[in-house]
Order: sequence, then C-alpha cells, then structure tokens
Amino acid sequence: MNPLCMLQLVWLSVLFPVAFTLYGADLLIVTPSGMKAEAESLASLHRAAQGMEVEVVIDTEIAPVADSEAIKAYVRKCHEKGLKYLLIIGEGYGDEHSDAWYGMMSETSGSKEWFTVPDIAVGRIPATSPSQFADYIVKVEKYLAESTSRYSCDILIACDNGDGNEHLEQAERLAEEFPRSTVHKAYVGLEHLVEGRAPIMHGRFAAALRDGVDLMMYVGHGDPTSITGEGLWNASEASAIRQSHFPWAFFSSCDINAFRHFETTLAEAMIYNRDGGAIGVIGATEVVYSSYNQRIALSFLDKRNAATATTPVGDLWLATQRECIADARRTLNSVYGKNVLAYAFTGDPALPYHVAELSVECHVPESVRPGERFDISGEIVSADGSRHDGTAEIIVYAPAREMPVLDGGDKDKMVVCNDEVLWRGMAKVKESRFSGKIMLPHAEPGKIRIAVHFLSDDRKEGSGMTGDIALLPDAGGKYMDEIEPTVYIHYADGLIVAEVSDDDSGVNSASGMFGASPVLTVDGGMCLPLRTECTGENVVRFTASTAMLAPGTHEAFLSVADNAGNRVKESLTFTILGGKPVINLMFSDEPARESVEFSWSHNMTCDVDIALIVTDMTGETVLYETISGNDRYEWSLEGVAAGIYLVRLLATDGSCHIAAQPRRLTVIR
Repeated sequence: MNPLCMLQLVWLSVLFPVAFTLYGADLLIVTPSGMKAEAESLASLHRAAQGMEVEVVIDTEIAPVADSEAIKAYVRKCHEKGLKYLLIIGEGYGDEHSDAWYGMMSETSGSKEWFTVPDIAVGRIPATSPSQFADYIVKVEKYLAESTSRYSCDILIACDNGDGNEHLEQAERLAEEFPRSTVHKAYVGLEHLVEGRAPIMHGRFAAALRDGVDLMMYVGHGDPTSITGEGLWNASEASAIRQSHFPWAFFSSCDINAFRHFETTLAEAMIYNRDGGAIGVIGATEVVYSSYNQRIALSFLDKRNAATATTPVGDLWLATQRECIADARRTLNSVYGKNVLAYAFTGDPALPYHVAELSVECHVPESVRPGERFDISGEIVSADGSRHDGTAEIIVYAPAREMPVLDGGDKDKMVVCNDEVLWRGMAKVKESRFSGKIMLPHAEPGKIRIAVHFLSDDRKEGSGMTGDIALLPDAGGKYMDEIEPTVYIHYADGLIVAEVSDDDSGVNSASGMFGASPVLTVDGGMCLPLRTECTGENVVRFTASTAMLAPGTHEAFLSVADNAGNRVKESLTFTILGGKPVINLMFSDEPARESVEFSWSHNMTCDVDIALIVTDMTGETVLYETISGNDRYEWSLEGVAAGIYLVRLLATDGSCHIAAQPRRLTVIR
C-alpha cells in the first residue's frame, strides 16, 4: 500500500475507531449523516430478504472532511475482510475519479485507472435529499417482495435514427442475443416523424414498460434528461409512468448518468419513481463513443444471458467492467478503457437479478388453423426432479412482420418484429403437468410461437418457448367470435374480486399491468393493479386490494376482453367502513396537456372546505384553490409549463384537518 495512504488510514482509525470496526460485511453503504436513517432501512431490507451482512457508515466517521482518498482507503480495508459490494449515497467525494475507481483495490496511479480492473461492484444512489433516497427504498422493498423472473424473456430495445442507421444496426445486433425471448422494438427509424417527433414509437416504448419487461436497452444520442431528439423518452415521463414491474435499464448513450448535472437526470428520474421507471440504470456520466458502447452492452448481455441462477446485479456489472477493461489494457486502448469507466451503475448493486430456476417444455401440433381448437400440454422441469403445483400463463405470438426502415438513412433495410400478442390464457399445473385448449382468432398465415411462464404455489418460477408453429389459412372463411366474456364482480374483505369466463376464444388474461387488458378503475380515474389466477378451464379470477382507498362509497369499473377482441365493462358500487376521517385524491395517471380534472372522496359527514395546492419541483406554488360544496375541480393548463408537479389536497370540517396522499402530475406540451 502507498505509505501516505497507510498513514492516513492509521490516523483515521485512531480518530474514528467506531467506523473502523465495521468489517466482515457483504455490502457497505457510505452515506452522509442526513440520510443515515434511510441507509439503515435499506440495510434492513437486504438482511431480511437476502440474509446479507450489511454495514452502514457515515462518511464523516471515516474522515472529518470526507474525500475520495479517505473513502477508498476505508473500502480497501473492508475488502480485506470480504467486502463484495459498495453503495455510495449522494453526489459527493469529487469528480476526479470514476465510481469504478472506488472498487479498484490494487495500488495504481491515476494515469493507469482506465487499465485497472475493479475488485468490488460499486453502485451509487445520487440522492440530494432523504425523500429521494426514501422513494428508492420504497421501490426496493416492492422489488424484493415481488421477487420474480416473470419477465426474463421480455426485452425492450429502442434506438434513434442517427448516424445513418448505425444505431439501428447496433440495436438489431443486441436483439440477436435474445433468440428465445420476445424483443419489443421501439426504433425511431420505423415510422415517419410528425413535426420532428416519433409518437408511435413513443407509445410502443411506454406500452412495453407498462406491460412488463425484464431489461430495457437504448442505443443512440442522448443528454442528461432525455434520449433522442424525437421525443422517445425523457425524465418527466420517466417520473410519471406507473408500472407493476421494475426493469433494469442499459443506455448506450451519452450523459444519461451525469448525476452532477444541475437537473434531475433521466437515470435519477427512473430510480426515484416509486411506482415506475427502473430498479437500476447502467449509463454514461459523460460523452462516450458508440462503437465502445456496443462492446460494453454485448459484454453485459453475455453475462446476463449466461447466468443460471439468481445473482446480485453487481456481479454481472463487475464481470462486464473487468472483461472490458482487461480488453482495453491488452490492446493498450486508453480511449476504450476511459469509455468503460465513464459508465456507472445508478442503483443498489446488491439487489438480485432474477433468473428462472425451472424450465417449461411444451407439446403442441406442428400446424394449427384460426377458429379450430387445438391442445397444448407441457411439463415443468426441475434439475432435482421435484414436482410443483401452480399456474401457467400462456401467450401466443402472431407471425412476425417485416417493417421497412423509413428514416435515418438511405439503406434498404427491413426490421423483423415479433411481439404482437395473438392470444392469452392460463392453465392450472398439477404435479408439474398442465394441459389446455387454444382457439386462435383470425390472423394472416405464417409462423407463430407460444411462450409459457410458470409460477408455483411456493413462488418458484420457470419459462419456456416453443419453436415455430405453422399457422395455416382459415378453413372455410374467417372465424368470428362475437360473444362477450361473462363477468361476476363483488367486494369482500378489502378485495374487489371478479371471475371472468369465456367458453369460446378464452379470456385475455394479461398480467394486469397498467395500460394492459384487463383494466380496473375506481372513482373515475385511479387504476388498481390486478392479480390474476386460473380457477378452471377458460375461467380467470382477478383480484385487487382496496387498502389505498378511503372509507366511504366507491364505484369500480372492470374492462376485460376475450382473445377475439370482444370487450365487456362491468361496474361495482361498494362501501369501505371506517371511523377515521380520510380523504382520497383522484385524477388520471396519464400525462396532461390541455387540462386536468381533480376529484376527491371522503368519509366526513359535515360540510367540508377543500384546499387544492399544486407546486412545481422547486416548491413554488402554481395553483392554490379553496373549494366548498363540490367534489371536483378542473384546472386549465393554459400557460402552465411542461414538467412534473406535486398535487396536495387539504380538507377540514371545522373540527378536524386531514390531507390526502400527495400525487405527482406530469404536464406535457
């Protein structure tokens, strides 16, 4: 060890003996004192869910004025005791080194940093306030509770139309890494731009996130707050989207992780959104080069796709860094090495990256026709031969379609897209075996695929996908199913329960994500996430918790379709009992453009005065309205700038004062 560093370490250990006894941890969290409570909460989640040894240390316990050298010296001492993961909280400790540098345990000079392989996986949550950190912890708690590989075979890849379609070709090369998965492609070059914008691909991008993907990747130009100049995705939209599953994200682009930027970056917006966005983001903190970005992305996919068991995401990212830096050192390519170090992981490196532990084998005919029932059967396969009960979710994908590249270059290129869902259903699994019947709606002939995801009653998971199945032309004309599903909906014990049956084409039992079929809305605006389960052939039960609703009378609407597109909407009026005064604020989850209608419900019996307050992200009030004798208010957005706003609702009946849960509103232009 450098003698100066050794002297500093000895001096610090004398001044701060408490901090220097925290050895033997798997994960070390270094935090400013103002966010220690949140850091301890995160540590408790890791201990409870993963059995990890986690230590939290305040940076000023390491040194009176914490700097990068002092932090590094302390991390090195912890590494001698087996430290694997380092999580840095905040933006501090200088910008002269990359985040990866804190994990490089060998003695190197600064000039050789880009040729030094790291030994510890490093992540950062660049929170500037306890509330930002707390939002991420809420997301981590949800992610650990969900603990699913359900979406491991669903991948979102997006790109812009820049550099003569070079980015599109790189995106296509990434897609080749997923031959047994469904790749949702949001390529700007596949649509004509409208006033310089790409609204169709923006919709595909957001819809894929809402429906659920395991990994989202982007290739192209970017800046700290957005990707592409065509309106594909930005920090405001990332802060507002609502999803039931949080993916990992990898951006082959410039500056997405430039967390010392004066604005909230896209990466930060994605991790601080407690109801959507991403659970972790890999992206660059500065300008990077596309050819090297592609090497890094392919290396990460190689590690991700080779994993045979659930592993901390930090292990995958560390292995990627080590391989790429070793390659740069071997070829004496300092530009490549610096490009690798420009990438940082925003999020918690000790979180698990889920991998299905079981596999699914399917048996289907070699060819099928629309309108004719056919049998599907299968078996859940485990390495130890164990048998499982549970539910299999079955998705049939329509024949792939070729789309021409319309923008971004003059190359005559076609892109194959294979993510269009033709049929959805579920089947009960007993003793690791399942069977069912499928009847497809009309579709053009071609090759179809069937994906199956299995979830056992004890939370074990498996996935599988068939090879190509020939979809033949209709026999005797197009099949027409014109009968709506049958719905029985009721409320009991804090749950809205709906049993839906369809004996013809089957219930479309999408996973209940926001924006997918089916959709359950309450009181005209709030969407409740649905849990789905198969109770019998062609019968699906949907349940939704009402724990977030205030006591009082509510109206719910369930919209559900069968696989032929026949949709039915059923309503339910129900009452939640309770003696404590509560008020509930409601408005649409979708971004607003021209106006937004707020409504509210409460359980107070006297006349109530309402205060509606909207502030921007700096805390400045942009709307303050007092309302009496009404339960809704429409706000015209004329003159209101695009951005994210916080909406609060206060109420009083003269004897008590209550407040609704604050909600975020996104305004777009």
